[in-house]
Amino acid sequence: MTRAPIELLFELSQVGVEIDDLWELVNTRESYDEAVPVLVDWLAHLDERVPWEVRSRVEEPIVRALTVPGARKLAPPVLIDRFRLPEVGQYRAVRWAIGNALGGLAGDQYFDELEALARDRAYGRDREQLLRFFGRSKDPRAVRVLWDLLDEDDIAAHAAEALGRQKDPRSRVPLEKMLTHERPLVRREAAKALKKLNQGVAGMDRRPS
Repeated sequence: MTRAPIELLFELSQVGVEIDDLWELVNTRESYDEAVPVLVDWLAHLDERVPWEVRSRVEEPIVRALTVPGARKLAPPVLIDRFRLPEVGQYRAVRWAIGNALGGLAGDQYFDELEALARDRAYGRDREQLLRFFGRSKDPRAVRVLWDLLDEDDIAAHAAEALGRQKDPRSRVPLEKMLTHERPLVRREAAKALKKLNQGVAGMDRRPS
């Protein structure tokens, strides 16, 4: 159990969310949209309210609790700011979770900020799930960003997976090059992405003229 600050639990109770442990929100299937503004506010002011030595134990369940559709409007700007913070203690695991949240929540209005994060090698594998954003983005720049990230071993597999979601036929050549990559995971994801590209082309061929 990760005991949340009593002040946070009180604020959640004021909006009708009665919990003793933040992981209850992460693990529930019930909607808790009314809790989202409270959680976003606490995430934005976490450094002022929680001692640094226990901060990651509070931050991670807040971040994971915000990985819900109801957080799409409020959470991304704060999550981006938290992703940029320097590592302290166990913060790296939290940054990966933040990338995961952004990968599912952020809209194309945040494209420039997320591209900068994705291209920054200093973040290493913490960018893995962040690449899901580019897999579902409608911005025409997304595919090219993913092509470039295929060259980074830390995240090549996730870049290939995201290209599979884009189903852009122009990705065939860069993905085929990944079929001989030294890492088995990269080869597998490239093969799966190419299969999706083939399915997409087949679907277009079956459309009535």
